[in-house]
Amino acid sequence: MTNKTLERYRIKIDLVDQQIITLLSDRMKTSLKIGKYKNRNKLPIQDKTRELEMISRYIKMATLHRLNPNYIKKLYAIILSQSRSVQAKKGGVINERKS
Repeated sequence: MTNKTLERYRIKIDLVDQQIITLLSDRMKTSLKIGKYKNRNKLPIQDKTRELEMISRYIKMATLHRLNPNYIKKLYAIILSQSRSVQAKKGGVINERKS
């Protein structure tokens, strides 16, 4: 593998990582809106049934894409924890920009 080949791979990784960050930001903005909805409607922040369904579905998807299911389970544990935190406005709160 040449240095140019390695550099192309790294550029690809950087682009994918930028997309991941953008998608996570979109997810957290949506989580904030969900938190506001739950607050107005006196709903609990955590819905364990939904979270288990999501993780189960994503583990199946991961398997189809030949990803380690444990990796996806750990990744979504972090994502869901951050989403709950944003919904509850306890740390990790994102600020919505006025566009």
